[in-house]
Amino acid sequence: MGQGEAANALLKLLEEPPQKTSFILVTDKVNLVLSTIISRCQNISFPRLDDEFISNWLSSNISNANELKIYVGLSTGNIHMAKKLILFQKEELLDLINGLIKVLLSKNSSLWRKFVQKYAKLSKDDLSMFIFHLTLLKIWFQG
Repeated sequence: MGQGEAANALLKLLEEPPQKTSFILVTDKVNLVLSTIISRCQNISFPRLDDEFISNWLSSNISNANELKIYVGLSTGNIHMAKKLILFQKEELLDLINGLIKVLLSKNSSLWRKFVQKYAKLSKDDLSMFIFHLTLLKIWFQG
């Protein structure tokens, strides 16, 4: 079954669900959900975790309390991001972020070409890490 057929089957189920049936659709990327699906759903949003919760969780999972603030700030209330961040030393994260910013601010076309090639490869080889790097960029832009 192709994507179109699967989407149509899901729409049909949402329009005419079996008796005594409830569906719970969960996403953190609601902008990628078809508007026809969204129109058949009741949206329940959950707030991001507060910094105190993330800080308490991180405190029990990292040894260097001096690094706590940067991990809390970069996690932006996302415990999954916090878990990924603590896989890196503070210096590694800062080097990664500074490297990404250097390319973004550069007018050097060969630097951009290398950047595009590196991230095209990373998107194929390790999608999770690719998303992680882009999330770091997003956090920087939002800051």
